[in-house]
Amino acid sequence: MHALYDAVRRRFTGRRRSAERAPFALCRCARGIVFLCLLTCDSLLAEQSQASEAEIQRATALFAAGKYEQASAIIDPLRRTTPHPHLQVLFLHAQLARLRGDCPTAIDDFSAMLSRDPTLVRPRIDLGLTLWACGRSREAVAQLEQTLSPGLPRNVEVDVLRVANAMRSDIGGISLDVQIVRNSNPGQTTQAGRVNIQGLEYELPRSARPRSATGLSLLADARYPLLDHWRLYSATRLEHTDYPGTLSDLSYLATALGTKMRFAPHTASLEAGAHVARYQDRQLYHGAVWRIADEWQAAHELSLGAAIDGKQLRYTDFSFLDGWQYTTALTARYAARANLVWQVGASHVRQNSGNSAYAFRGPTFTAAVQYESSAGWLFGARFDTVATRYRASDPLFGERRVDHRSGLEVSIGRTDLVRVLGLTPVLVLGTTRSSSTIDLYDYRRNFFTLALRKAY
Repeated sequence: MHALYDAVRRRFTGRRRSAERAPFALCRCARGIVFLCLLTCDSLLAEQSQASEAEIQRATALFAAGKYEQASAIIDPLRRTTPHPHLQVLFLHAQLARLRGDCPTAIDDFSAMLSRDPTLVRPRIDLGLTLWACGRSREAVAQLEQTLSPGLPRNVEVDVLRVANAMRSDIGGISLDVQIVRNSNPGQTTQAGRVNIQGLEYELPRSARPRSATGLSLLADARYPLLDHWRLYSATRLEHTDYPGTLSDLSYLATALGTKMRFAPHTASLEAGAHVARYQDRQLYHGAVWRIADEWQAAHELSLGAAIDGKQLRYTDFSFLDGWQYTTALTARYAARANLVWQVGASHVRQNSGNSAYAFRGPTFTAAVQYESSAGWLFGARFDTVATRYRASDPLFGERRVDHRSGLEVSIGRTDLVRVLGLTPVLVLGTTRSSSTIDLYDYRRNFFTLALRKAY
């Protein structure tokens, strides 16, 4: 961590001097982590505040001298009484809170700084390190990776990248996503009023038409090391969707044991386990699962990933569908700026089946972007498109099925929004369109989601 802070100090001072002679001072917390105190930074002194520069400089000097109580006596009132505190006040208040082990206050102060100017590098690095120290590892890595954008000085880039890679390879914990969903067509029911079967036209009853409903969705992912350096770890994934009257209710659970192998700049992993799914209160399928994956940093602003997954599908009531599903995927993440991140992905799915009419294959393409505005708003968008081609003709309709599905989601949240029960609220609007060579499989759906997200 010392090398990271030293690199940041050199970036903002432009000098390679010892910590005692630079405009930064070093202090140590109980865990021995070195903190730097920022005395002057043009981006932090640009905003006007009601607090006098003399008070801020005096508090900064006290902090640098290790007189934290005296510095706190000056900074705390300024933080409480000033509607829009000077950025340096927020910075010192966050550092003092971090020294006390007050994670929520430190995180809120660093986040408040970034809500004013999301391009600030130093507060984002400090926020990432604070999140990591407070056990919020996934959020910590996301913040550090966001600083790895073009224009970052090479010395800072190297140290941030080293720390981010070390964190990423040791990530454990739980990520939770709870959603309240208003869905116009949760059952993906056909939009067609009539269908043609073997040359005969049939009209579908009203009960077979799309019905809107409000439901609850839950997604949880947990990973924990069982041996040092992740030589052995456990991975569990839970998905559950619940609509009134068991409409489209689906539960999925997968658990596996895995191992990681590191050879810079790669981190490879191998997992094997089992999974089970239930649909409308009945077991749908079960079987074995395995995964081989690799992640590596191709450039300081670009990270890449590759994975191959295998899932055995053994259906309880539909043995003719039994088979294996294989997925090959490539992903890329590019930090264009500190407040702008792009993600793209491509995958190919092949599913075997006892009846070739239900065996299929096809590609999937995804693209996503996340932008953090200077006003503290967090905007996101995601687009995906899937093409699925079945191996043989459908036995009922007498023709080969080919589906094309596209989906678009946009989201909005605030980085400084008050958390509800420790969960961050995000609003999501989405739409999906699916067309097929067989009209029965055409459908459309729109949805509105209130998502509550948390990484433990």
